Amino acid sequence: MSGRYVFDFDESAEGGKELLGGKGVGLAEMTALGIPVPAGFTIATDACRDYLRTKELPEGLEAEIDDHLAALEERTGKRFGHAGDPLLVSVRSGAAVSSIDSSEISITGQPSRRWTASAASSSS
Repeated sequence: MSGRYVFDFDESAEGGKELLGGKGVGLAEMTALGIPVPAGFTIATDACRDYLRTKELPEGLEAEIDDHLAALEERTGKRFGHAGDPLLVSVRSGAAVSSIDSSEISITGQPSRRWTASAASSSS
């Protein structure tokens, strides 16, 4: 893909659900309607498709995420990873099918210890 991978909730993006995924398009639509939604951004489904195709993070994705995270920090006055007043984020899959049950994902976006132990024992 050439172009962008990251879109703020409050900016318009052509492509709807195909581009932003179900949760991403829902957050963008709610924001456009004026429903109070915390500021945030969506990583486009194209980033996942490109990763699956090449087995590497798409070129420019990390820089786009860094830019959007910096803008979110500026907007909220909080800093990601700051011990005293951290910027808290939610990381969710917008995929129609997920390989990990989302109830087994912690707030940091990492699989829980219970899921990790279960996955390790079922793969051996």
